[in-house]
Amino acid sequence: MLLPSIAIAKASEHISIDLQRTYFIEARQALKSNDIQTFQELRNKLQTYPLSPYLDIWQARQALPNNNDVQIEQMLSRYQDIPEAIDLRIAWMKNLAGRGQWPHVAAQLKLINNATQSFPKVSLRSAWYNGDKELAFNLLSKQWRNGEKIHTYAIPFLYPAWKEAGFPTAKDSYARIIYFAKRGKWKNIHALQALLSKQEQKLLKLWQHAQKKPALGLQDIHKYSPENKLIYPIIKDTLRRLSAFNIEASWQQLKALKKSLTTKQFERLQRKIALRAAKQHNLQAAAWLASLSPKLQNNETRAWHVRILLLQKKWSQTIAAIQAMPESQQLASRWMYWQAHALQALKQNTAAKLLFEQIAIGRGYYSFLSADRLGETYHMSAKPIKTSSSFSDLKKEAYIQRAYEWFQLHETGKASREWNRGLRNASQQTWLQALQLAASWGWYDRTIQAATRTGAYDALNLRFPLGYLDDVQHIAKQTGVKKSLIWSVIRQESVFNSHAVSHRGARGLMQLMPTTADYISKKSGLGKVPKQELFLPPTNIQLGSLYLADLLKRFDNQPALAIAAYNAGPTRVKRWQKQTSINDIDIWVEVIPFNETRRYVQQVIAFTVVYDWRLQQLSPG
Repeated sequence: MLLPSIAIAKASEHISIDLQRTYFIEARQALKSNDIQTFQELRNKLQTYPLSPYLDIWQARQALPNNNDVQIEQMLSRYQDIPEAIDLRIAWMKNLAGRGQWPHVAAQLKLINNATQSFPKVSLRSAWYNGDKELAFNLLSKQWRNGEKIHTYAIPFLYPAWKEAGFPTAKDSYARIIYFAKRGKWKNIHALQALLSKQEQKLLKLWQHAQKKPALGLQDIHKYSPENKLIYPIIKDTLRRLSAFNIEASWQQLKALKKSLTTKQFERLQRKIALRAAKQHNLQAAAWLASLSPKLQNNETRAWHVRILLLQKKWSQTIAAIQAMPESQQLASRWMYWQAHALQALKQNTAAKLLFEQIAIGRGYYSFLSADRLGETYHMSAKPIKTSSSFSDLKKEAYIQRAYEWFQLHETGKASREWNRGLRNASQQTWLQALQLAASWGWYDRTIQAATRTGAYDALNLRFPLGYLDDVQHIAKQTGVKKSLIWSVIRQESVFNSHAVSHRGARGLMQLMPTTADYISKKSGLGKVPKQELFLPPTNIQLGSLYLADLLKRFDNQPALAIAAYNAGPTRVKRWQKQTSINDIDIWVEVIPFNETRRYVQQVIAFTVVYDWRLQQLSPG
């Protein structure tokens, strides 16, 4: 006769996978509703279901107030390979802290990555109560420097002991004062004034005045010793504010303040202002960047020097500036393209053609631009991946089975967590199997990740999937936006993860902010769309495409401008339009001030070319 637990396990093996998924969802809901009897009945039916460990972990977490530490310890030991066990450990650590179990808290903090950074207050309290005063004082000093209110820690005797040990140090106090002053929080500085000399207190008043009138506020700073620790932060902050509306005055004022700065400080500010001028498209920036000492030059200063020369169409100087770059930078497709562009403008067509031909062999934004210049077709160089190894063994791995189940339940965040944790130390051969497996599931974002991980850059059918085909085709016809552009934005924004959420709160495939979704749905007469519906592919693609159509209309049907506005916002793009003429759209894209937006526009344009090619492959004949 079978034991009851074995009998239950045997019975669960005969439940269909679809029914097991249903039971799992119901068990999860029963646990949330605290219906423990129903939960347990369903849990018993799921002995062999891959995601059943999650139910145990969630139940343990829900039972944390019972303070059954032995049970939690056993659970963490049993399910240490389950990503959600990390969340249980963190919740338990906080529970232990709430009960004052500081030795146990310290033990758990050691098992949590970046615990001091992620949980600074608990880490500080743990250090203090476990007798590690040095660590406690250092952690408190760090928070002090960053403007924290120390009383929020509510640790008796800590603050007096910290003071008695010689804290805050002068360095700590300066850091706290500078933290508040930069943010204009002068009331917070009042209590710290006693830590400063009379001369430094006068300097703070000068700084406060300079924040109100940055063009005039530094007139008397030469009266103070350059060695004073407040001098550099005051000058840096004031010039930053001044350069926002008068970059030339900022440059001139820096020159006048040279004696108040060390050589290193002066040169750093020179570079900051010169780069800011370049990003404002101020034509004087070319001379300022060129005047920087060789040790201050880097890839960014050299790049912006060329960009300002491009704006001025100083073709000979553009070529000279590119040829003065280190070879590794000079041979990048970007700068080869602009050298060829400048040569062509100077009617040196043979030399230009040779460079364009070298670049056009590749696949990417500058390669496609070069092919356009030559009037040639694009080189896609697509190749299928080698499928010599089966992925049947990989499918047997527990973490793969769990990832698959989460994927089937449309919880791609949890699925990705299992996938990434399981494959973190995988061999190249295993990653190749994972690539084929993800592709067979139709899991687009992990397919693209695995293709990159294995170097399968030419597997264009895998790296550029035609996901949500019916929705994209229907919505493209409805909105007039090209299918290839819709796919390209999806590919760039979310890598086809319909449940993606950015740190700013953008949602879904086309990463729509709820405010943007409200604007476009109202404008299109669709009514208000609930936030959660932005995760639905048809809804997200429709609203994202309507927004693209709206931007294309606003920006005279110029895709580069509409794409830039999709990323950085239409207000910024209008400002950039005023700064820079759009006679040459390629130059306009190259001098976009934001690195992220420039890269975004170039990627989406390049992806559009690839998607156009993919669609051509589908067309008969």
